[in-house]
Amino acid sequence: MTTPEPESARLVDAADEFRRRLERQLHDGAQQRLASAVLALSLAARTLTGDAAALVTEAREELGLAMAELRELARDIYPVLLAEAGLGPALASLTYRCPVPTVVSAVPGGRLPGPVERTCYFVVFEALKNVAGHSHAGRAEVVVRAQGGQVNVEVSDDGVGGADPGGPGLRGLADRVAARGGRLRVVSPRGAGTRVRADVPCG
Repeated sequence: MTTPEPESARLVDAADEFRRRLERQLHDGAQQRLASAVLALSLAARTLTGDAAALVTEAREELGLAMAELRELARDIYPVLLAEAGLGPALASLTYRCPVPTVVSAVPGGRLPGPVERTCYFVVFEALKNVAGHSHAGRAEVVVRAQGGQVNVEVSDDGVGGADPGGPGLRGLADRVAARGGRLRVVSPRGAGTRVRADVPCG
């Protein structure tokens, strides 16, 4: 007899499914329409001269920037790369986009259960968002290890510390981890950097 999934876990799964659908709608809808508009403006610019051509070119460039921002937003809403390729490639993409130099020192080679992968990803996502926004760090490190029936995720930086575990981002993250039967710990003494660690059961 299987143990029923906790209500909190079902709520997290429902929220993730909503994120996935929203990302797909943005990708298939708004992004595609913007791409078509950029192409149409590019073609129009070839037939115009003078101020008209300059205005069309400027509009095309602005639309291109809007499309890039929308693509970034969609990627933050739901990481399609995680579902398609797994935790390693998704974390590599995430750390590449982080403005603070970040290395992934360890990550499991195989696939983990989907809910576990999503939990690990969002731990790193939220921790790196805090690193980029508040830590004044020079570097950060991500370590993910599967051992003893659980996955340990740790994000550390060499910044100023002082992170508030009761803040909305980290509090929401702790709730997400707890919904999977795990535990989130934040160690952030002032002046000595921050370490965010989540232990997530893999069963």
